Amino acid sequence: MKNRNKLPLVSIIVPVYKAEAYVATCIESIQAQTCTDWELILVDDGSPDNSGQICDNYAFGDERITVIHKMNGGVSAARNDALKIAKGKYLSFVDSDDYATFLRFITGSLLRVPDITRWQLRTGVALVAGLNPTSHDTS
Repeated sequence: MKNRNKLPLVSIIVPVYKAEAYVATCIESIQAQTCTDWELILVDDGSPDNSGQICDNYAFGDERITVIHKMNGGVSAARNDALKIAKGKYLSFVDSDDYATFLRFITGSLLRVPDITRWQLRTGVALVAGLNPTSHDTS
């Protein structure tokens, strides 16, 4: 059973729009990480396809996953809505058409050098992570 008092180390935010063909791969790649100290916030940005239902299905089976459903407002608004509920000590942003292979690297690096805020992955995907100013974790 999940310890509800322990905040996740990393909040991963994924805006989702017209992503039914690949959002499952994105989610499963995050679930497959060796680092399991994360929460995943999927923001269904009013997608007209089945993306929102796919996200809900994954959230039903994994309590680390939260889904926000909202009217389409664009990727920035979707990220901002997720930031309002993010609980992790650190924040990370992933696009719904990407797959994650980075959590062990990031968490190891953040624990050694906690002010690192940006990596450019070999795939060309920009990953941004930094301290969450709303996190109440004092450990």
